[in-house]
Amino acid sequence: ENTPLPNNRILFDMANRMGSIDESGDLHWEPKISERVGRISTPSVTDGDAVYLPNASVLIKYEPESDTSVWTYEAFDAITSSITIHDDLVIFGAEDNSVYALDRVTGEQVWRFQTNDYVRAGPIGVGQTVYIGSADGTVYAVDRRQGDERASLELDGPVGSLGQSGEFLYAGTTAGLYGLKKGPT
Repeated sequence: ENTPLPNNRILFDMANRMGSIDESGDLHWEPKISERVGRISTPSVTDGDAVYLPNASVLIKYEPESDTSVWTYEAFDAITSSITIHDDLVIFGAEDNSVYALDRVTGEQVWRFQTNDYVRAGPIGVGQTVYIGSADGTVYAVDRRQGDERASLELDGPVGSLGQSGEFLYAGTTAGLYGLKKGPT
C-alpha cells in the first residue's frame, strides 16, 4: 500500500524495490541495499518521525520530511517478524533464530538474543521486558536493556504470533492459543 508523505511524496515498497516518488511518478529516493534482497519481509512501521522499512535482511530507517535514509542495518538473515518500537529500541526477529534490538537513533545493535529456531512472532515490549515467541516453541522474557534472558516457557508448538491485553500475553502456536499472565516488568 502506498503511504502519503510530506512534500507530496509517495513511499512505495513492492516487488523487491522501495523508494519515494512525487505526484508525477519521478523517483526521489531509493535506498542502496545489498544484492541479497530477494523478498519483501514484513510491513513497514512508523514511530511518528521515521519509517522503518524491512526488506529481506535489511532494515532501513527513512525520514519522510527530508526524503532520506538515516541508517541501514543488515541482519544475518531475513527479517521475519514485525518490527516493534519500544522506547529507544527497534526490535525484530529473523530467520537466523535471533531477535535484534537496535538503537532507534543510530541503528547500532544494542543486543542480539539467540533462540533455537526462527522468530516470526513480533516481539512485544512491556516496561523493562521484551517478550519473544520462537518457532522452537518457547516464549522468552528478556531484559530490555541487555537482552539477557529473565524467564522462558515451553509451549506445545512453534510460536507464530504474540499479542497482549491487560496483564496477559497471548501466544499463538500450531497447537492452539495460550494466555499467559505477564510477570513483573
